[in-house]
Amino acid sequence: MIKKHLPPIYLKSAEKTSVPIDRRVFLERTIGLLVGAGIVASCFQSATAAEKYSKADVNYQDTPKDGQSCANCKFWDGAGGCEIVEGEIAEDTWCSVWVEV
Repeated sequence: MIKKHLPPIYLKSAEKTSVPIDRRVFLERTIGLLVGAGIVASCFQSATAAEKYSKADVNYQDTPKDGQSCANCKFWDGAGGCEIVEGEIAEDTWCSVWVEV
């Protein structure tokens, strides 16, 4: 197998001079930036995931709707609470974020 030599990648500095950078260094730095961005994004996602919706935001009502109730919802915790709606939740109630188990 014949290996072709590829020229190094050049980055321009503020003084308009070319500084060669090895491809391996370039890839390591790029991957590092992508991993760092992913970590930051996951931190923001977990921070917002911890916040729950208010009952008013999800149109919470005291009666089931079309066979849908908190008791048969994916987010029902079985102990009078919901994973995504704040406050005490009765099992024979309903809201607009209902998802089938």
